[in-house]
Amino acid sequence: MKSKHWLLLSIAISIVSSAYVFFSLRLPDASKEIAYYSPEHKMAVLHTEGRYVPARDPLVQQFAGLLDSLGRKCVNTREEIADECIAAYRREKEKGKLTTLLEITRFVDDSISSRQSLSDIKELVAKLM
Repeated sequence: MKSKHWLLLSIAISIVSSAYVFFSLRLPDASKEIAYYSPEHKMAVLHTEGRYVPARDPLVQQFAGLLDSLGRKCVNTREEIADECIAAYRREKEKGKLTTLLEITRFVDDSISSRQSLSDIKELVAKLM
C-alpha cells in the first residue's frame, strides 16, 4: 500500500515539474515585462506580438532609424518616443483599426517636418491620433 502512494506521489511530482518546465520555456507574451536591449528592440518585439526578435534583426534596425529621425525632430528621449508610439498603436488597436506599430511610427515620423522647431512627441501624437 505504501509503495502505491509513493508511486502516485512520484507521478504527481513529475507532472507538476513537467508543466512548470513547459510554461517556463514559453516565448514571452508581449503584454508581460521582458528584458529588451533597447527601445527599438522593444518596439520590434511588440510589433511581432511578443515573438522572439534578435537584437540585430532588420526590423529592429527599421525602428532604430525611425527613432533616430524622430529624435532629431523631438525634445523627448528615445524611450519616451518609443513609449508614445506604442501607446498610440495600442489605442488604435483598441479602436479596431488594423495597423501595425511600424506603420504608426512611420506615420508619426512622416507627419513631423524636419524644418519645424523641436516638438514634444506627446502633443504631436495627441493631435495626430
